[in-house]
Amino acid sequence: MSKGRVLVVEDEFLIGSMYAKILESAGYEVVGPLDSCERAINYLAENDVDFATLDLKLFDSLSVPIAKKLEELGVAYVMLTGNDRSLRIDELGLAPVKLLRKPLRSKELVKAVEECLAAQTKS
Repeated sequence: MSKGRVLVVEDEFLIGSMYAKILESAGYEVVGPLDSCERAINYLAENDVDFATLDLKLFDSLSVPIAKKLEELGVAYVMLTGNDRSLRIDELGLAPVKLLRKPLRSKELVKAVEECLAAQTKS
């Protein structure tokens, strides 16, 4: 039985596939990786997810529109970034449950998802 549906948004296919395998091994049903804002928003328009991991900087743009859609839907997410250490998520008007810096370890990703889902369930 699945622990929940997790949307993985990552524009680097190998990294996204690695995240998907890590989360599937931990018992989650994974959607993706999806590599663009357009694909992720279109998916969310017709499908439900319990949680999401978002790469902040995608090929086509920042993933801000996806984050806003998730917030509108009441779906928690973690933001992943490996690019700009000085970037402040709050300056973008976002409220991810966690911000994780790449590269990250498998345990770090699973722990973040589990903690965020537990917190979401309590609210």
